[in-house]
Amino acid sequence: SRVTLLVHQVKPPFLDGRVSFSTIREAVPTVKDASSDFAKMSREGSATLRYLRANKEKNSMRQKFWELGGTRMGDAVGVKKEEGKEDGE
Repeated sequence: SRVTLLVHQVKPPFLDGRVSFSTIREAVPTVKDASSDFAKMSREGSATLRYLRANKEKNSMRQKFWELGGTRMGDAVGVKKEEGKEDGE
């Protein structure tokens, strides 16, 4: 004795966007005190994260430095540019 229930409206009427129950029009900031220590640290990021990002950027530049294909020096030496690799990897 099962009953099949067909649902046509998935969203409740107060969430479908036709009626606004709020008087606030702009976004409410999630951080109440923007000058707190936690808010400052979250904006700046941790020292470990900055160190890892700097190393990643340095290594990618080092890799690009050694790729001579498509540069003037590569043309002078006779190195062809690889067609399979993109610059944006």
